[in-house]
Amino acid sequence: MSKFEERRRYFRVEDKIELAFRVLNEDDQYDPILSQQQALSESYAELENQIQLANQNVIKKWPEAAGLFDLLNRKINLMMRASGDFGSATGDLPFEQAVNLSACGIAFCSNEPLALGTRLLLRMKLKPGNHSIAVISFVMGCDISKDETQPDAFLVRADFSGISDDHQELLIQHVMLCQTRHLRERRGTGAYGS
Repeated sequence: MSKFEERRRYFRVEDKIELAFRVLNEDDQYDPILSQQQALSESYAELENQIQLANQNVIKKWPEAAGLFDLLNRKINLMMRASGDFGSATGDLPFEQAVNLSACGIAFCSNEPLALGTRLLLRMKLKPGNHSIAVISFVMGCDISKDETQPDAFLVRADFSGISDDHQELLIQHVMLCQTRHLRERRGTGAYGS
């Protein structure tokens, strides 16, 4: 892996995503629902990566068609969401919240403290593309949140474990798009000048 690729994995952004998690116990590694969720999530990530690559070629040749292509992909993602694909099997209820995200980990607020090493199933919905990702993670830190808008909350830091290449690439693309969006917003407000 090149230094650039390694840096892309660890690059972090502040973002808002839909997030649900549940604590996994040792028996959960054999849970057929969990295995099915991970397999579906990995297949979804692989398809999304293939769609993004194909869309880049379409953008070059037929820019107007690329817009339609993107809208259809987003519509399908919304239909999947409406059909209850997110968390319905495990009872996880996602809600939108601010996170600090990279392709190898996440920091988020929780109403309860989580012990170091706790294994979690994280289900994330990335915006605006509504990309769903289910991934196992381990709690690397948990402290009382200093965010005044989140009283009585805990800041949980978790590293992704055994993340597939497709999930990681989807996260890298999302993080880079977020960074681009943040830079455009700053330029629009004059923070970077003209």
